[in-house]
Amino acid sequence: MSRSDKFTPLTKKEYYSDFLMNFDMNPVTGILARTTNEDAIKQSLKNLILTNMTERPYSPLTGSRINSLMFDPIDPFTMDNIKTEIRQTITNNEPRVNIIDIFVKPSLDQNTYIVNIIFSVINIPQEIRLEIFLQRVR
Repeated sequence: MSRSDKFTPLTKKEYYSDFLMNFDMNPVTGILARTTNEDAIKQSLKNLILTNMTERPYSPLTGSRINSLMFDPIDPFTMDNIKTEIRQTITNNEPRVNIIDIFVKPSLDQNTYIVNIIFSVINIPQEIRLEIFLQRVR
């Protein structure tokens, strides 16, 4: 190993990348800032789950029916329906993800669901956890 290798930081390999949702500019380069690997997948999953079916033009089957489940009674059946809908949405629209488990529980105020998705990404060996808060909108 040469001396320069000891002090050169190892860069993380980028498998997946995407633009940030707020389209921030990178202050150094002046181009659009990006998110990579796990963070890009998390952003994609959150967008898929929170997008209603038929909301995207020319892609009516992209998204989920989570918003229609938000006003159902808070009980184990509704939580199971939310879990099934999330699993189906991810399976149909995000081929880079292998779902390990999904946990859904109501919050203390009974107006929000807390969803924890545990998944792995193709080419990245570790498990990743994503927490999403699903809230009723009047």
